[in-house]
Amino acid sequence: MAGITTMYAGHDVYMNQTYYTKVYGHAATMNAYLVSLKKSTTSKVNDFAKQFNQHEAAVQTVRSQDAKQTITNILSNLNNLILVLVLSASLLSLVVLYTLTNINVSERVRELSTLKVLGFYPKEVLMYIYRETNILTGVGILVGVGVGYAFHAYIMGLLPPSTAMVAPGLTWLNVGISVGLTVLFSLVIMVMMNHKIQSVDMLEALKSVD
Repeated sequence: MAGITTMYAGHDVYMNQTYYTKVYGHAATMNAYLVSLKKSTTSKVNDFAKQFNQHEAAVQTVRSQDAKQTITNILSNLNNLILVLVLSASLLSLVVLYTLTNINVSERVRELSTLKVLGFYPKEVLMYIYRETNILTGVGILVGVGVGYAFHAYIMGLLPPSTAMVAPGLTWLNVGISVGLTVLFSLVIMVMMNHKIQSVDMLEALKSVD
């Protein structure tokens, strides 16, 4: 009987004595014991390991809690790295959106003034500029989710140690937070640009010569 089991911490091979003999051609020699305590508290585990290591035949005691704590520490450090990346990407997206929209408004101030003179409502004037921004934001979200999923799978396969395995997939919450932040930044920029558009001096803008 043989099979494959998924290990999230460590690499181990399990086989019974019959299968071992079949594979290696000789009987198995026991050189380790798997011990499971009924009360696996930290103090109980430490006391047992101390007593076990006092035997001359004992070489080393490996506790599953130690392996679990090591993996937890590594993943905690990854969480800090991911937080820095998320904050940096958020600030970058905010700056890019503001810069592009601000340049767009500055270069088309005469068009905006003409629309205001012709009697367009403030919302219509705003959407004249921001309709393009909304389309670009939507395209950026779609492309970003696809590229981000592939990049996340690559990073999660590269950073964890060889003795640990983490789930490479993303949840809908991860995607929702990313999309939500992008939409939020877009709305903030819209409010800021609306104030700038409404404060444009129409007469001065129309009198200016390109």
